[in-house]
Amino acid sequence: MRYSPEKKQEVVDFVVKYNQENGRGGQSAAAKEYELSPITVAQWLKKAGVKGKKGASKKAAPAARKATRKGGRRKAAPAAAASSDTSSVLQRLMEIQEQIEELQSEYESLKAML
Repeated sequence: MRYSPEKKQEVVDFVVKYNQENGRGGQSAAAKEYELSPITVAQWLKKAGVKGKKGASKKAAPAARKATRKGGRRKAAPAAAASSDTSSVLQRLMEIQEQIEELQSEYESLKAML
């Protein structure tokens, strides 16, 4: 079944309001209220940029998002952090490999002098 953008927004607004009043459970309540799959509701919320217990929006002002984070610090996305860590480790390994090659060359030169 196809739903109009207005109906989708109505469901999203319902979830946000429910979560603001109750702290959580808006997605499940909307699924029951509108006879929808929770997965469908989740997709609509994601597309609308709604995130978190209180219905905080990804599109909210940075200060508003910052206030919702513990300690005001933003955590890096695990995938991005892993990718960054992997890149830095590979870069360091390449540097070490170059040092090893230089030292091996020097070792061979000194060994030839004996």
